[in-house]
Amino acid sequence: MTLGVAWYPEQWPAERWGEDLAHMRRLGIRVARVGEFAWSRLEPAPQDFRTEWLVAVCDLAERHGIGVLLGTPTAAPPKWLVDRHPSVLQTDRSGRARPFGSRRSYSFSSPIYRKYCARIVREVAGTVGEHPAVVGWQIDNELGCHDTTRCYGDDAAQAFRLWLEARYDTVEALNAAWGTVFWSHEYRDFSEVDPPRESQTFGNPAHELDFRRCSSDQVGSFVAEQAGILRALSPGRPIGTNLMMCAGEFDERKVAAELDVVQWDAYPVALMGFATDAESVAAVGRTGDPDLFTFSLDLFRGLKGRATWGVELQTGNVNWSRRNLLPAPGALRLWAHAATAHGADLVGWFRWRALPYGPEQWHAGLLRHDASEDRGAAELPRLAEELAVRRPGPAKPPGAPAPVAPSQVAILHDYEDLWALQLGPHGPYDYWRHLLGEYTALRSLGHMLDVVHPNADLSRYRLLAAPALHLVDEALAGRLAAYVEAGGVLVLGSRAGQKDRNSRHVPAAPGPLRPLAGAVARNWESGHPALAHSVRHAGAEHAVHMWVTSLEPTEPGTEVEAEFTGGLFAGRPAVTRRRAGAGTVFWSGLCAGPALTASVYAAALDAAGLPAQPLERWERRSERDGLQYRFDWAKAEVDLSWPLP
Repeated sequence: MTLGVAWYPEQWPAERWGEDLAHMRRLGIRVARVGEFAWSRLEPAPQDFRTEWLVAVCDLAERHGIGVLLGTPTAAPPKWLVDRHPSVLQTDRSGRARPFGSRRSYSFSSPIYRKYCARIVREVAGTVGEHPAVVGWQIDNELGCHDTTRCYGDDAAQAFRLWLEARYDTVEALNAAWGTVFWSHEYRDFSEVDPPRESQTFGNPAHELDFRRCSSDQVGSFVAEQAGILRALSPGRPIGTNLMMCAGEFDERKVAAELDVVQWDAYPVALMGFATDAESVAAVGRTGDPDLFTFSLDLFRGLKGRATWGVELQTGNVNWSRRNLLPAPGALRLWAHAATAHGADLVGWFRWRALPYGPEQWHAGLLRHDASEDRGAAELPRLAEELAVRRPGPAKPPGAPAPVAPSQVAILHDYEDLWALQLGPHGPYDYWRHLLGEYTALRSLGHMLDVVHPNADLSRYRLLAAPALHLVDEALAGRLAAYVEAGGVLVLGSRAGQKDRNSRHVPAAPGPLRPLAGAVARNWESGHPALAHSVRHAGAEHAVHMWVTSLEPTEPGTEVEAEFTGGLFAGRPAVTRRRAGAGTVFWSGLCAGPALTASVYAAALDAAGLPAQPLERWERRSERDGLQYRFDWAKAEVDLSWPLP
């Protein structure tokens, strides 16, 4: 495990650089992330490349024993580029170009922008790509942040039309897949299809879903172009890009396939600023939601099944949250150990020193504006010493498989399910909150989880949670049936199999999963607390209103696991259970609260022959490399049980 920090030498006098690096070294920092916003200093005018300062930074870093994680500077194009080629700017759903003045102001579909990106990346990598201080690369920065994945301009429209033609071959096939006969939306040629721009009422969800797929693929090809240049000019250095917690604007699994290592950012306390649950804020408002943090890390680890790099962790206040709580004493140490336990090999902090100007001047760093150490810096020396403890054996290369304790439980996640449910929430349903609630239930019962795609190898898991498996085809249904019949336990969620891959409702949910589940969904609603349904499970009564489904058994042997005892569906099954071969399928028609969700999963764990070991409310346990971790997020405490020599 290595500690790092985001450092912006171009924003400070060169006389300061050596002192900064020496100070980092004293705090235990060994990697500095540099350069991801430096395009105007690297190319202040077209083809006027100024890379001498970057060479000097790398030389100084090498002398101080600090590795450089180098960013490609494409997240913020310089003014001269935008003025010369205004077509590179993002266009919003209303057809308005987003003007220069912030960051992420470009379109992934712009061939002109890609040409300039390739040129600056080639120049930087050709100059310092083989410098001994350079230990890795970060492509761009926070791809898709600020609603920038999907562009609605002319370049994006042309890319979309080509993508559709490759997918459907004929416009007749597209019309059939999208159901364009509705509202007289039929097309005669692919050239007539536009992006789903702003309109007076609802758009076609199949149109929207395909545009998200296409836009996601544009991000992937953007990353692949830069990765190809870096591999040629900076061989042997791991390449990544920093992903964000519960973003999902593009298919991160496909983008990760173009990379060597998954990198990520996390702001646990800042995200608590958006919480409305006063009880949780009072308990963990200064440390963050423990399950949101580790769910994100488990998801990132699952994208490649390898160790990850955290390149941007919160150190103090931020400039963007609704509230600005300070992290508790010990919070940085807590996060670093939690990240380690869930597969991270690098923990990097944002940022080194608070900046006195610009949009992020309220964003804290390890150093204050006057270069004195802020609260977070005090935790680093002890943390660096603890993280230096390693088991005997040869060092593993960056991005090697993460040796977390093998989990026997996995939760399924697919970005296409996310998009389809965002496009048709049918009420206050929230994909991420639902997944997180199911993850929390299993973690609170003492289990570590993997977060995997439905097409992954599922055979190693004894229990699969599928809370939002919304788009289901025959192939996926067949794979899940084989998994269950071989002895696995599958827990389907409330909106399982409601739609096909074109976001069309199936005749009866769960569609192709119906023979496996042995039941169908007859009615559903997303309701209001004043009209809550009552559900009984394991002898306890629970109120549910967020999403409820009335299930009807259709196959012999389908049992009622939980029943509606009050409300519109009183007397109907709310959760069913069915043996299939050597395994078992549970189908929960509910988006329920934590107590009922945990109760159902306790039954599923029992069916899988796995223990349910309830933990205290804010306690979590993890294991990696034979090291045992116990976390108390309410007290910001970590108990470490190191292995014996």
